[in-house]
Amino acid sequence: MDRGGVDLKLRSTWMYLVWSKLMTWFGDIMLRFNQPMVKAADIRKLMFHASKGDVLLRRFDCYADGLVIPGKYSHSGFLVGSDCVKHMMAEGDLVDDVIDFVKDADGFALLRPKYGCVGNRDNAVTCALRTHGKYDFLFDLVELEDADNGRLVKGLKDQGKHFYCHEFTAYCLERGRIHIYTGQDYLTADDFMKVCEVVLEV
Repeated sequence: MDRGGVDLKLRSTWMYLVWSKLMTWFGDIMLRFNQPMVKAADIRKLMFHASKGDVLLRRFDCYADGLVIPGKYSHSGFLVGSDCVKHMMAEGDLVDDVIDFVKDADGFALLRPKYGCVGNRDNAVTCALRTHGKYDFLFDLVELEDADNGRLVKGLKDQGKHFYCHEFTAYCLERGRIHIYTGQDYLTADDFMKVCEVVLEV
């Protein structure tokens, strides 16, 4: 049985249900002693620069899951318009206003993928709009063959439409011919920064 089949089988067990509830609870624990770092002026700059097909990263310094998620940014989303972002949360896929996505954050970064042509960007946006799924609490990637370099790498595979936030963002970018490979068992926001132009970072 392939790895995807194992994952789909595991997702139907009571252990996965308990694990997903525990991870959701842990991700909602917040310890805030000061105001969010992102200010109105930062959001105005973001709204000026944001464009359909961009990637938006954010970080919260006060949530417990930020202590265990590697990298500077703990969450990512994909802009399906200049003012709305689609992203994956424990509750599933959501479309939020860009302002709501960053207003309580402690930092964010706007990234512009190098699509090469408008058609590639539109393919990525269409993928984001049409893809609906559940959150992937296994946080796993599968091994894929890197045809250009003749080696196995960790990459994306449609696993029954289960994604965590970075996996969903990468899935959309792949449809726009932006290939993201990582040597790890998981994706981080740093992987997007390697293949995209940083337009704005707060």
